[in-house]
Amino acid sequence: MEDVDLVEVVSLVVDDVRFEGRSQDKSVRWNPPEGLFRVRGLADVLRSAVENVLRNAIAHTPKHTRVDVSLENSGGTAKLHIRDRGVGVSDEQMDRIFEPFYRCSGERRGGAGIGLAITQTAAALMNGTVEASSAPEGGLLVTLKLPLVRSPAH
Repeated sequence: MEDVDLVEVVSLVVDDVRFEGRSQDKSVRWNPPEGLFRVRGLADVLRSAVENVLRNAIAHTPKHTRVDVSLENSGGTAKLHIRDRGVGVSDEQMDRIFEPFYRCSGERRGGAGIGLAITQTAAALMNGTVEASSAPEGGLLVTLKLPLVRSPAH
């Protein structure tokens, strides 16, 4: 485990997904926050966790819309929010979307149903959590919460 710059990891993933989204007329809005957002983890594992959620979001958001990505410091916890504008997930399925190999009924897209399970495992490895909820304006909101590394006292 090492200290990882969460803003840097998210920015790299957003750049990759933005490029792919353009070909489908979809965009990603990400305004990196000021300040340090260092978390304890493995950079590749963290990247994979963020990438799985963001790729799902861009896959499920309709053409001519965007995915919103934001990051905040909430009492020493980094909260990474990724919101799409798709049809969302039913309450019955919401609790299951982090299960390995689970795919929402009616879903026609490819994939094995392991991306969100990997994200949940990665979050747990870094003493964090991931949760999903229906966004107030429609779509799915996934929030990855990770403890921030405390800066040494000066």
